[in-house]
Amino acid sequence: MGSTFEYDESLPPLPVPTLEETCRKYLNSVKPHVTPEELLRTEFIVNMFAAGEGKQLQEKLKQKSRRMKNWLDDWWEPAAYLTVRTPIAIHSNIGGQSWLESKWPPLLGSRCERATLWVYSALEFFQLLRRETLPPHVIAGKRLAMNQFRSLFACTRVPSPSVDRLHRHFKTASEGPCPRHLMVASNGHVYSVDVICEDESIISISELKQQFSWIESHSKSIGRGPGVSALTTTNRDIWAKNWKHLVDISSTNKEILDVIDKALICVTFSDATSGTINENAHQAMCGDVHNSWFDKSLSGLFNADGTFGSNNEHSPADGLTYLTFSHFVEARLQYRNWTYKGSEAVRKLPQPRHLQFILNPMLCQAIESAVKDYSVLASNLDVKIIDSDIYSKQKAKLSHLRGDSVVQLALQLAYRRLHNMNAPTYESAMTQKFYHGRTETVRSCTPESSNWTTAMLDPKCTKQAKLSLLEKAADAHLLIVEECQNGRGCDRHLLGLQLLAVEEGIPTPSIFTDKSWKASGGGGNFVLSTSSVAGTKFCGGFAPMVEHGYGACYTILPDRFRCQVTSWRSCVHTDSSAFCEELLRSLHDIQDLLSSERKARL
Repeated sequence: MGSTFEYDESLPPLPVPTLEETCRKYLNSVKPHVTPEELLRTEFIVNMFAAGEGKQLQEKLKQKSRRMKNWLDDWWEPAAYLTVRTPIAIHSNIGGQSWLESKWPPLLGSRCERATLWVYSALEFFQLLRRETLPPHVIAGKRLAMNQFRSLFACTRVPSPSVDRLHRHFKTASEGPCPRHLMVASNGHVYSVDVICEDESIISISELKQQFSWIESHSKSIGRGPGVSALTTTNRDIWAKNWKHLVDISSTNKEILDVIDKALICVTFSDATSGTINENAHQAMCGDVHNSWFDKSLSGLFNADGTFGSNNEHSPADGLTYLTFSHFVEARLQYRNWTYKGSEAVRKLPQPRHLQFILNPMLCQAIESAVKDYSVLASNLDVKIIDSDIYSKQKAKLSHLRGDSVVQLALQLAYRRLHNMNAPTYESAMTQKFYHGRTETVRSCTPESSNWTTAMLDPKCTKQAKLSLLEKAADAHLLIVEECQNGRGCDRHLLGLQLLAVEEGIPTPSIFTDKSWKASGGGGNFVLSTSSVAGTKFCGGFAPMVEHGYGACYTILPDRFRCQVTSWRSCVHTDSSAFCEELLRSLHDIQDLLSSERKARL
C-alpha cells in the first residue's frame, strides 16, 4: 500500500494543454453570457491572441513545464490566495457546523469533554501523518498527491504587505522534530497547551480534558481578555501593519505570535449557543471574532452548549484534505460512542501557558474597530441549509445521469428562474492525480445547459424535447469534468499565460480585458461558486465569489441531498432562501423528466 507520501515524487507532471484547445473551450464557455455581436468580437480577440502574444507565452510556459513538474505550483498560492487583500474570514475561509447526525445534542457543561474527544481524535490523525501510516489516496486506480496533508497541522498564514506568507512547520518523524502544542482561545485570552509527549505519544484523554477545563475556568475567572484574534478578521494589509506593530513594541508579542504560528491546531471556545440549522451554519462560517485565529489552517470551534464546528484557512489545502480529516475524526468519535469511559487518572502536567499580549492604545483601538467591522461583515452573510430527501444516491441510481451533473443543472435552472439569465459558474475539479495537483475550474454553464434551461422555461416545449436537451447538457458537463480532472481545463492554463505576461513585462493581452472575460467568470467573477463534498456528511461551505452571487456547497447522501447556500444580504437581487426553494423545485422537475422516460420504457 505504501507510506503516506511515498508516491508523491513519482506522480506525473501537470500537463500544458494546447493553446488551440484552451481557446476553443474558453470561447465555448463564453457563448451563454454574451450577445452574438459580442461573441464575434471575442472570437476575433481570441484568434489574435492565439496567433500573437499567446503563441509566444505558450512557448515560455512549455519551457517552464520542462523545468518544473507542476508549472502552476509556485504561482497558485500567491495568485489565488496570498495576494488577495480582502479579509480571509468569511470571504476565503471554509467553515461548517458539526455533522447533522452528531450524537451530541446541545448540553450546557459538555464543552470540555466534547472538545477533548474531538481534539484527541484530530491528534490521532496527526500521528498517522507524522508516522506516514495514512494510506495514500487512490481513485479509479490513480494515485493522488498527498502533499496537502503536510499543511493541515502546524500551518499558519502570516500577514505581510501585498502578499501574505504561509508558514508550514509539519515534519514527519523521519524528517525531524515537529511542534507539540495547541493554541486555545477562550473569553478573549490565548493559551498554549503541550499535547504531544517526548516519546511522541498523545497525553491521555483525561489529561487533555483537565487542561481544557483549567483554561475554561481560568479565562472566566480573570474576565474578558483583549481578543487580539479580532485583528485576523481585517483587510490583510491592515492586519500586516498591526502584526508588525505588535512585534515592534514587544519581544513578548513576537514570541506569542511564534507560538501561535507553530501551534498544531487552533481550539476556539465560544460563548455562543446553538440555534436553528441555519443559525448554526452561519456561526460556523463566521467563527468567533474574539477567539477564532482565522489564519490557522485547522481550527475547531466549540460552543458553550457543546455544539461544534470548524473554520479553516483555505490557501494551503483543498476540500478533499479537510474531508478526509473530518471523516476520520467522525469515525473515531463513533468508535468511542461519542463519549469517554476510560481511566480518569492524570499525571502532573505543566499548566497551560497563558499568552498575554502587550498592547498599547493604538492596538486596543484597532481591535475595537476590527470587532465592529466584522460584526457588519458577518451580519451581511445570509446562510441557508437544504437537508431534504428530494434527491439522493438511491434516486440517482434510477437514472443514467451522473448525480453531480444533475445537481449542477438544477443549480443552473434555479438561477435562471430567479434571475432570468445564465450564471457564469465555477465548480471545482480535483487535479491531484498530478504532481502537487490542486484544482481546475469546471465552467458548468454551457451552451447545452443554456439550451436546456431555455426549454424548461418554455411552456410550449414538450417533455421529450426537454429530456433530450437535459441529456445533452449532462453529457457536456461530464465531458468538461473529465477534461478538467485530466489537466485539460482552460482556466488554469489561461491564468498561467496571464501571469507569464506579467513576469515578461508584456502588456495585458486583450483576451483578459475583453468584456467577455469578466462576463463568463474570468478574474474571479463567477456568479455561482459551487463545490461537491463527494457524498460525505460534512455540512459547510464558503461565501459567494461576487457581491451579486451565490455560494453552493452540496453533498449527495444515500438517502438525502444536503446543500449550504450563501449570499450577501446587501445585494437586493439575491436571496438564499429563494434560491434554495428554486433549487429544490429544479431537482423535482429533473426527476419528473427522468421518471417520464422510465415510464415510457415500460
